[in-house]
Amino acid sequence: MIIFRESPQRRAIMENLSQRYDHPTAASIYSDMRKKLPSLSLGTVYRNLEILEQQGRIRSLRVDPKESRYDAQLTPHAHFICGHCGKIEDIPLTNGCCHFHQSLEKRGYRIEQRNVDLYGSCQSCNKRKIN
Repeated sequence: MIIFRESPQRRAIMENLSQRYDHPTAASIYSDMRKKLPSLSLGTVYRNLEILEQQGRIRSLRVDPKESRYDAQLTPHAHFICGHCGKIEDIPLTNGCCHFHQSLEKRGYRIEQRNVDLYGSCQSCNKRKIN
């Protein structure tokens, strides 16, 4: 495992991402960060997001094949993804939602990562379709 020294840029990117629940793209993080760090480059954001993911401090979501979205909230949760506007919302997982994981573990499987993604249309998009 490669150990990366903590840089001020990586620390700032992690701080920005950990305060967000909108699952931003690298471009969105870059746009937000440029206000505080005008010398920051988009390439630096991409490199640091990759390092943070390798370190297990964030995870990327492949909702769109063209770009990843990033999540620093690592507690077990599902994602609701709107297929119309692209909004991603965290959905807490209750104990009742994980019975199939427990069933697999009892049968000798080892679960290393849980990803539950639900796709549909969000409340805002549903309202626009009705009206």
